[in-house]
Amino acid sequence: MKKITLLFLLIAIALNSCKTKDATPAPKAEFTYTINDEGLVNFRSVSTNATTTEWLIDNSKKTSTSFDYQFSRNGNYQVSLTAKDASGQSDVVVKSIPINNRTASLTIYRAYPTGKSTVTVTLDNKYSGLISGEYYFSSTPDCGNVYSASFNKLQAGSHSYFCKEILTGATWSGTVNVTGGVCHFVSLIK
Repeated sequence: MKKITLLFLLIAIALNSCKTKDATPAPKAEFTYTINDEGLVNFRSVSTNATTTEWLIDNSKKTSTSFDYQFSRNGNYQVSLTAKDASGQSDVVVKSIPINNRTASLTIYRAYPTGKSTVTVTLDNKYSGLISGEYYFSSTPDCGNVYSASFNKLQAGSHSYFCKEILTGATWSGTVNVTGGVCHFVSLIK
């Protein structure tokens, strides 16, 4: 009987010593985001069981758990987050971020030499501007140039313009399609 009891005791000890420790849960990558004005997005990792995070966003890497990122244009952007634990296990989540709230800018400028004649500019029959003085550009000026008529925070899409030089009566009109996050240009040529 002692031999059987001893045998059971040895088997119990052997089985108990073969138990493995509870496995550490694998990391689970997850993030939230909030889209703000003009393509500014706040990203926040809500990953679990992770010691480090690495983001791939618009071809750049980030390692902080939360940050703001400014997208330059409207479109759908793939954002990935990799969550890793201390043992090297990792998990990846990829989300498509829709950016459609970037507005556009439009600069209308004179591309011909003139005297001191002013040009009146009307956009969409509701916005107005002036191109005054003798300034003209032989190449595209900077967006919002002070010697041009500039319009900001335009919705993406089609906009009509009408321009009239006061002294000569010369007119220009047309339609320009603008894309969010981009400065567009119209040159007035005689």
